[in-house]
Amino acid sequence: YIVSGSEDKSLKLWDAHNGEELSVFSVQGHRNGVTSASFSPDGRRIVSGSYDNTLKLWDACGGEEQAGFNAVVHEFEARAVAISSDNRYVVSANGSAGTLKLWYLHTGSEASGFSCQERGCFVRSVGFSPDGRSIVSGGTENIPKLWNVGIGKELVVIFGAVDGHGVISVAISSDNRYIVFGKANGSVNRWCAGTSKEEEGFLGAGHTLCVTSLAISSDSRFIVSGSWDTTLKLWDVRTGREVPGFVGTGHGARVTAVAISSDNRYIVSGLFDGMLTLRDFRTGCAVASFPGRGHRHSIRSVSFSPCGRYIVSGGDDHRIIIWSLEYILGPVWLEEHLQSPLIVTAVWFPQTSLNYLEESRQGLIVRDRPLARCGECGKVFPVEEEWLGKEIRCPVEERDRRCNRLLKLNEFVAGYADHGGESLNSKSWGAQPCA
Repeated sequence: YIVSGSEDKSLKLWDAHNGEELSVFSVQGHRNGVTSASFSPDGRRIVSGSYDNTLKLWDACGGEEQAGFNAVVHEFEARAVAISSDNRYVVSANGSAGTLKLWYLHTGSEASGFSCQERGCFVRSVGFSPDGRSIVSGGTENIPKLWNVGIGKELVVIFGAVDGHGVISVAISSDNRYIVFGKANGSVNRWCAGTSKEEEGFLGAGHTLCVTSLAISSDSRFIVSGSWDTTLKLWDVRTGREVPGFVGTGHGARVTAVAISSDNRYIVSGLFDGMLTLRDFRTGCAVASFPGRGHRHSIRSVSFSPCGRYIVSGGDDHRIIIWSLEYILGPVWLEEHLQSPLIVTAVWFPQTSLNYLEESRQGLIVRDRPLARCGECGKVFPVEEEWLGKEIRCPVEERDRRCNRLLKLNEFVAGYADHGGESLNSKSWGAQPCA
């Protein structure tokens, strides 16, 4: 499914396979335009933010507003929302007031002790780290910040970002080690966990105009950046150098959105003129054209489905379009795709998150093992140390049926283990220091 929010106050649910509108949620929900919406990782709930200063929680299946969820967010609009990977928390960003608030997903009550304010800053975006322990925020103050979920205090202010150039785009790597941000002057910069300063000159002024979008590969090794200068660039995260031989030119308009497939084979880029391009991840060469006109105005966002079979795009023409890669690339591609592994990351979750995952029956939980989520069935499962860097079959069984999708585990584990109040670094599980 896909959910969309609109300035006409409505939320709509769409069938990802055929683009059919399934339901309209908020006919009597929000009293003003919807600014953001997000699925919970288990796909059962949707949270929405609005100009009416509220958050609302919806049943993704029935479309009903969840009674008892009463989150009056701020004195101004709820500009952005995100849900933690354990389905426990919602974070909301108030653009005009510069505040962040943390809420319990089930009740809508505000989490005590969490208070974040960026005075004089219009907060544009927020996101959780994969392990749910941290929140990253970005806004017009030009300083990306990292916050501790447990106490609501700044973990890191990424100094060096104050150079007069706004932070336009932000991405966090799946191994929790890097935050990458693109600026209005065309530069792309990296912040490495364990420091409080962005890497001076990292990636440099690669683009000549503002960097509108960023995507990090699922193995956390590469960054794709898109810019108003009509180009894409591929970067090596560890060295900060542009990957030679990557052809990111040939777009006929400004690049407004980019995404990388979960198997790191393709890049999709959305353009200011409403067109999309599909490119080979390694070479940057165009591999297929999208049939028909598509969008009539600028594309705002693009994304691959977790199973890698579909692309969804949203644009200023108020349309959401679902693209089938089988239709675009042919049935032979689908056969090859089903035989190639989906790349997944193992994550150490906090004990509180494990409790919630277990209670909500999101898969098989083993407390002394990191967990990974299958892109095909959507369930979590425990990961053995010897699986890291190797291909396995999804072990999840549901209703006497095993998923059995071919997966490849990244060599690293995100986060760290909690045992008896002691935090254990996951070095023995493939963690590596920042380059």
